[in-house]
Amino acid sequence: MLEQEPNQFQIQNKDIQKNGEPLKSDKIKGENNLKDKTIPSEDFKKLNLEQQAEDKQKINEIRASLNSTEQNEKEHKEINGFDKGLEITLQEVENLLKGKGELLLSVAGKTGSGKSTFADGLSKLLHEKQLTSTTISSDNFYKEDRSGIDVKKLQETITKLQSGVPVDKLTPAQIIIVEGLQTIKDELLGQKADFRTYLKAPFSKRIAQRLVRDEQNNYRTIKDSLNLVTNMSDEDLMKFKEFEKEPDMSGVDIVVNNENIGQNEPRLYVENNRLNFAVGGEIRESIEVTSEQIKKLTMIGIS
Repeated sequence: MLEQEPNQFQIQNKDIQKNGEPLKSDKIKGENNLKDKTIPSEDFKKLNLEQQAEDKQKINEIRASLNSTEQNEKEHKEINGFDKGLEITLQEVENLLKGKGELLLSVAGKTGSGKSTFADGLSKLLHEKQLTSTTISSDNFYKEDRSGIDVKKLQETITKLQSGVPVDKLTPAQIIIVEGLQTIKDELLGQKADFRTYLKAPFSKRIAQRLVRDEQNNYRTIKDSLNLVTNMSDEDLMKFKEFEKEPDMSGVDIVVNNENIGQNEPRLYVENNRLNFAVGGEIRESIEVTSEQIKKLTMIGIS
């Protein structure tokens, strides 16, 4: 079976104070008088912003822990169509900005559901409204062994940006968009997002996108991927069904049903006892399948 992206992570809550020691922000107050003698003005300003970011992160972690224990009774909206989802999200963001100058947005969904494309599209729409945004992909925070996301590093990046501190190529902005598999979880972000969007798409559409990505990254060829899909064992099928369960939607604001397959999007389908992979209507790869294999493909949504 195709390799699945990690969808589990662990996080330990931190106390604001440890062993009765004050936060670093308290310590730095005593150093302010030495600013002119030991630290250049610009360097001190940057140091102070970074310290504020660290303190804010600790506070957000505790708030996220408290929020995760409460039942969110808000019902989410179901939006049909990718473009309509972008339109509604933009409207909601503009409304939220009236009462708050800066926002944290999350865009979540399974692999191949369109998260990155949605985040990019939203960023462009915000730019047209003269609103600045920065997009963070949680995929860039996976540990080297792919065992999970480096939660601490991700949260530090978010809080530094919120405090006006640039991180690598990411710059502070009015709106920070975090997109990824599990970004609707407060525990992952270290705080509660102001607005959360979840994208849903059928497995056949998502796996077709995944096949393209795997080939582009020289992970495996399209033909090798098709052979893996058609030769799923019963155990693989059970794992697939478990993985395909939707996450807890209690904190989601809108769910975008991204079901339609565009003319130029990759497509995976069965026809005349063959599993075909096509892009723009042109078949790029095709393999013969048995009736038993077709039965299993139908069970996972490929027909």
